[in-house]
Amino acid sequence: CSKSNVWIAEITPFDDRVRLQSLRRVQELEGDGSPFELLADLLSKRNFLAAAIDAPFSVPKEFLPNGSHKELLEAVAKLSVQKSFPSAQTFADSLVAGRKMVVSKPLRKTERAWQQRGINVRSTLWTGPRGGAAMTASCLYLLRKTECPIWPWSTCVPGLLAEAFPAAQLKHWNLPFQRYNDPDEVGAANRKMIVSFLADRR
Repeated sequence: CSKSNVWIAEITPFDDRVRLQSLRRVQELEGDGSPFELLADLLSKRNFLAAAIDAPFSVPKEFLPNGSHKELLEAVAKLSVQKSFPSAQTFADSLVAGRKMVVSKPLRKTERAWQQRGINVRSTLWTGPRGGAAMTASCLYLLRKTECPIWPWSTCVPGLLAEAFPAAQLKHWNLPFQRYNDPDEVGAANRKMIVSFLADRR
């Protein structure tokens, strides 16, 4: 996919602030292999303090294999085919198998909390329109493949990975949290407001 919306932003300390050092698409990573493999290789080297990834790091706790996040990562790795993450359907079916679905789109506690605050969230086990299962499966496979420490199980260590949710952060800052990536005038105005706010933060 040459027009993927997966970007890598590198930020470095600058005086008492931070500075955007580089911004590139994942397809621009150098080396042999798919963009996903190159991203996993980049992260696994742990040449960074922390990396925030805009994708789910887990599923609702009632669907965790034996209640363990570690076993969830192992389960996803076992579902992988030809060194690639499982499909959304394969991933969701494996976790839901033998369990009673109370709702069709189960949410984690964090997603329920942000939904109550007006944020549009996705279910990590939903495979239909606007489903979150696909990106959850790929992210979990990435976590397992890199073997980097993961927040909150680890803290203050190099190469730390943390789940990010930009829309929720923007909402928390009272900034535009919808339509900030649209190509029209509204999107441009929203991005300008966000960048201006971030430029003034210390």
